[in-house]
Amino acid sequence: MFTRRLILGLLGAFALSACTHVPIQSDPTAITTVYLVRHAEKLGGEDPNLTLAGEERAAALGKWIKAEGAKPVLVHSSQYKRTLNTALLAMQASGLKTVERLGNNIRIYNPRDLSAIAKHLKQTPGRHLVVGHSNTTPQLVALLGGSAGNEINEAREYDRLYIVQFFKDGTVASELKRYGARYVPAA
Repeated sequence: MFTRRLILGLLGAFALSACTHVPIQSDPTAITTVYLVRHAEKLGGEDPNLTLAGEERAAALGKWIKAEGAKPVLVHSSQYKRTLNTALLAMQASGLKTVERLGNNIRIYNPRDLSAIAKHLKQTPGRHLVVGHSNTTPQLVALLGGSAGNEINEAREYDRLYIVQFFKDGTVASELKRYGARYVPAA
């Protein structure tokens, strides 16, 4: 486990050194903006669905998207119920009304091949929402050149919202926000 973290840390450091990282600003000149979240709270089991708190969090994400005018053009999710339902409920709460249309517009990515989705995001201008997992979301942020911060508390932390922006001059800006019910670390 330590070796894996060390390798991932080195990969993240390499990704950060490959581009200029600056703090994010509300800048309409960004050619690509990527919003990255972990799925909302889940039930137990092999491929669990969302809890009621998870459904509320997904709706809170959609309300944030609507309030910020950040409606993504492309939505990406892993194939799991918890990620797909987080994406669907968020998009529905953001103002997209047709769930059938939403389902057809969610692009499934392989969470075991983050370099492929990172490459796609870097090459596709526009606004993207990526719904992932506690172990993949920070890794993807780092692959995109953003600052991932500390590990996510897998058992309780569901409120991270990363924003990574790419600009024509090659700079990358990233910011970590929180949404919905706040995560409070145990004292």
